[in-house]
Amino acid sequence: MEPLVEVHTDEEMTIALEAGARVVGVNNRNLHTFEMDLETTERVALVAAAMGVPWQNPTESWTRDRIVLSALSGITGPEDVKRFETMGVSMVLVGETLMRAEDPAKAIRTLLGEEDPTPVSEQRLVKVCGVTNVEDASTIATAGANLIGVIFAEGSPRRVTEKRARDIVKTVQAFGERNSPKHIEPPPQTDSSAEWFQAWSRKLVEASHRTPLVVGVFQNQPMEEIRRIVAETGLDLVQLHGDEGMEACAECGVPALRVVHVPAAAPGEERVESVLVGGERASPSAKSRAEEVLAQAPPNFAAGVLLDTSVKGVKGGTGLPFDHEVAKLVGEAGVPVIVAGGLDPDNVEVCVIFTESFGVDVSSGVEEAKGVKNPGEVKRFMEQARLAHKDLTAKLKQEEEEEEEEQGERI
Repeated sequence: MEPLVEVHTDEEMTIALEAGARVVGVNNRNLHTFEMDLETTERVALVAAAMGVPWQNPTESWTRDRIVLSALSGITGPEDVKRFETMGVSMVLVGETLMRAEDPAKAIRTLLGEEDPTPVSEQRLVKVCGVTNVEDASTIATAGANLIGVIFAEGSPRRVTEKRARDIVKTVQAFGERNSPKHIEPPPQTDSSAEWFQAWSRKLVEASHRTPLVVGVFQNQPMEEIRRIVAETGLDLVQLHGDEGMEACAECGVPALRVVHVPAAAPGEERVESVLVGGERASPSAKSRAEEVLAQAPPNFAAGVLLDTSVKGVKGGTGLPFDHEVAKLVGEAGVPVIVAGGLDPDNVEVCVIFTESFGVDVSSGVEEAKGVKNPGEVKRFMEQARLAHKDLTAKLKQEEEEEEEEQGERI
């Protein structure tokens, strides 16, 4: 049996080789700061070269005069595997990427270059909001969520203190092997809302693919307070949930999602049951409400549009759905939306397939008490949402192929 000796620094590599280690793993993560640097393997490997110790090429048979070099941590795509393979690394250790993958088998094939990765344009987001403690944050991050919401809005039963928010942010950053907020460069300004929000949707997917982002939720609070909390807690994103307007999103210090409130489905006309199963008819007011949403979504300000339910002046946190036909119509107009309100593990799949939404947002639907998430329900929600995303991608591809076939027949 040959032990694998883990190293991170030049000094540790020297000690390992002088002790006779033949299988050496270079950890690209600094376990003190959690900072990730893929160049660590390349840099530390030079120590072996300077000592005259060659390492095994992956295509060659191993001999005792060579070390087996392994790269540990930070491998997220086939380009990373190829990078290390080119420099002669024999093995890579992959953990978090597979844990967060909706299809681990496909993720492995993708890492090996046997299958193309899912295009960013086909990927979608899952947000879990109302997180109040580090244990839930860790559970949600491990389950594969893209966005983790912490609430600062006054009056919310899930409101957190700034200290608690900092602890949650640090937990999420540690999981993502980073020690600072994620910087996301906004897309070029444009006159088209569809073009603007589609560009942001791709950027949000790319930024949250490997590590979740923490979103601070505010409602009608002074901008100075929002910017201060962002700076002091390390939030990655902000979500404005009140009457701030789209323009305020550009003043938060970090990219901001803007909530547009849609009235709850009316009993007798837009029954909750029919809405959630994607009833055959749209509500009479769905078209006008979709037009209202689009009118509130000009380009060049918000990083995304989130639709949530309002009930008699209560905006968000109602646990009730709105007419999902509104979300479907807004999406068909070219503006990607995140759907919130009344979602849970049992209805999220139908919601995704029917609305074809860019993302979904859950809070009370995965709780065992206000502000306390149920780990099993979180996992189940993630599984159902990712399954729905996979099925939706297949559905859209099939529709595209059928449309191309029909056009060919007409020609």
